[in-house]
Amino acid sequence: MRPFVILCLLILAASSMMARAQQMLPPEYNPLVYERLDVVVRALPNGSALVEFTAALKNEGKVVVVPGYGMIPLTVSQRETFLGLPLPSERTSNGSINILGAKNLDTGRKIEALVINRNGTRAIRYSLWQPLKPGDVERIRLVFRVDGAIAQGVLFNEMDLSLGPLSNTVKEGTLRVIPPLGQRITFSDPPSEGGSWDISGTGPRGSFKISVEFSQIPLPLMPFHGYFVIWGGVILLILVLILVRLRR
Repeated sequence: MRPFVILCLLILAASSMMARAQQMLPPEYNPLVYERLDVVVRALPNGSALVEFTAALKNEGKVVVVPGYGMIPLTVSQRETFLGLPLPSERTSNGSINILGAKNLDTGRKIEALVINRNGTRAIRYSLWQPLKPGDVERIRLVFRVDGAIAQGVLFNEMDLSLGPLSNTVKEGTLRVIPPLGQRITFSDPPSEGGSWDISGTGPRGSFKISVEFSQIPLPLMPFHGYFVIWGGVILLILVLILVRLRR
């Protein structure tokens, strides 16, 4: 009986030591970073969005690294509409993602890329198996189309986009949105005068979210959604008609 008790005590002591050792381990270190990342989103007249993802992947570590899989989670949502005007609350998920191209810009060769579901979010997974020495950079470009990305209304179109969390930290990067031909950006959150945002610092622990509104009406960039003006005008008109009717 005594040897059994001693064995149990030894097992408990070993488990405790292993737990403490795991707590003392440094956090997971990823030597691969996006030295430069440029994301261009072109809003198309049919309600789709054409996304171009161009990245320079760098090994900042001290040993050779094989990149393996890289993830680009992308979520695009849109508001429900009523009489062609967006509603301020309810949202619905977007359509499918279609990969149109994926290649290594340094070699010109195609790379593997496919759409997967990751933790309930759709993501594009690309594969890079060429070893990178310390300081080496590999440039890639992926082009894909997101169907149903834009909520199309009578006077205003809207797109809400979330990029990330990415596989690697972005040292320097931009995200640019190009409205459909003949339209202009009337609202954006975060605010952006030229439809371009700095996404530097985005990485495995966070995402970058934007909301953009387009319109053919030649309005300036406003601090609020343009459809607020339309709904406000409609409500005001209804009130005026009610008052006129009551006075008769």
